Amino acid sequence: NGIVDDTFETLDPSLNQSTIDEIVNSDINFYFDPTQNLIDEYDLINSNIENPINLFQFFGFNNDLEKFKLFQLKNSDKISSINGVISDFKDDLKNSKDNFEYETKFKNNITTGPIIVKNHINKKSELIVQDENNILYLINSSGQIEWSKKIEGQVLNEIHQIDSYKNGKLQYLFATKNKLYLMDRKGRNVGKFPLKFNDIITQPISVFDYDKNKNYRILITQNNELFMFDSKGNRVRGFNYIKNDKILNSPKHFRISNKDLIVFKTKNDLKIINRRGRPRIKAKTKLDFSSQKVFQYGNAIITQTNKNEIIEVDLKGNVKIIDTYSSDMNLYSIENFMVVKNGNSLFSDKNKSELKFGKYNNLKIYNSEEFTLISVFDYQNKEGYLFDQNLKLIEGFPFKSESSIDYRLNKNYFEFALKTKNKSIKFYKESI
Repeated sequence: NGIVDDTFETLDPSLNQSTIDEIVNSDINFYFDPTQNLIDEYDLINSNIENPINLFQFFGFNNDLEKFKLFQLKNSDKISSINGVISDFKDDLKNSKDNFEYETKFKNNITTGPIIVKNHINKKSELIVQDENNILYLINSSGQIEWSKKIEGQVLNEIHQIDSYKNGKLQYLFATKNKLYLMDRKGRNVGKFPLKFNDIITQPISVFDYDKNKNYRILITQNNELFMFDSKGNRVRGFNYIKNDKILNSPKHFRISNKDLIVFKTKNDLKIINRRGRPRIKAKTKLDFSSQKVFQYGNAIITQTNKNEIIEVDLKGNVKIIDTYSSDMNLYSIENFMVVKNGNSLFSDKNKSELKFGKYNNLKIYNSEEFTLISVFDYQNKEGYLFDQNLKLIEGFPFKSESSIDYRLNKNYFEFALKTKNKSIKFYKESI
């Protein structure tokens, strides 16, 4: 391992600025925006970029930069400081017993994430996290921070990846309370984004690709109103939802019997609208709905009420109560597979698993062509559980985590990322 610390003290401030300008205006592919990336006294400019660069060429530094891992710039009135770490990085942990891949530590508390995203260049999984100072970080597949960027506010729950230019390159799409962001993999704002809103965005954004042709539609929820945008940031004028009661959850899109349905809940109604925001199906019974998500189950829509009822609404608007539970119930469904958590029990139509005493949330099903996994998080004991389709606990689980664990399925393995007590993120890869 080696440390580079080149400090240049100048009496002429213009010389100091010329050093920075040479970096900023270089043709080298920096992951750095001097107007956005300021973090306290230091700027994280880059780490582990795809191609080696002659970053220190103008300083007469000729080290082997293929081993380059981290670069920082500090600027003041009379001093510019460049700090680099060059390391022979070896992934010795990849074949370890517990399949631990890496750990990345942070100075500040992590408040959002880790969220697993895909690197469209090498197809590997990367992570996005946000700290308490609203700084976003992209962590590459080796556990190194590619870039960091301060934004206005906390990310609302989810980060979507879309191919807005239809060229195979993915961008990150997400919202804070007052802005809609679209960033490329280098952390740069795309096009006219971010879009700023005067009224607060009250739900995580919904992203629809109706015909799987990358003509994305982005739905913004503001209390009882819905606004639709395309991936270029333009308002979709053909969409006109007539506002009613406050919207309780992020709208979801389902295609059932060749019909496009946009579904969400208000306090006493299940709204099912079409692509233009007009009513498509009217639920014939009004119920006291909870803010839990809506799902497709077979050819119907299912969700839960505040009375812990699972209700089903068919394409004619008929409402049927499937089941009623005592308390503390959650459900999750994908197509024809539904899982319910009731108290400390987890069950599907064929199997059941007992959980140890705790308080559970974030029930979720992960599905691929090869296998299905079910996750749930015990926020009382801070443990993440993972089960197979038969509700058999996956070997090695539960895992300790400070917040819900994010998972991604691949052909013959799965990956997951979690948050530890000591302001760090851990990433794992497990064969199945």
